[in-house]
Amino acid sequence: MQGCGSDVQVLGIGHLAAAVRVELARRGLGLHAERTAVPLVVACSDFHNPASFAEAHRLAREDGSAILCASLEDPSQHPLLLCQRRAALVVDRIAGFLT
Repeated sequence: MQGCGSDVQVLGIGHLAAAVRVELARRGLGLHAERTAVPLVVACSDFHNPASFAEAHRLAREDGSAILCASLEDPSQHPLLLCQRRAALVVDRIAGFLT
């Protein structure tokens, strides 16, 4: 997904990552589509994934970026609604970081 700026990079291919990208675009917050140094990296996973988050931490540290890791607690219960709610919370955190 092409973004509207270069403030945030969202890592992840699951439902939560997609919902965070949609919510960022809906709120008009900057989203960067490529892996380059950005102020904030958001690592999303539909399940708690320590290995994936460790790699995201390594990439963010190399770039000097802050990182926010987000996962769904129980994606089996109403996954779409859970993704939308969690994405809104994640983007609230992102907005607080960017301001």
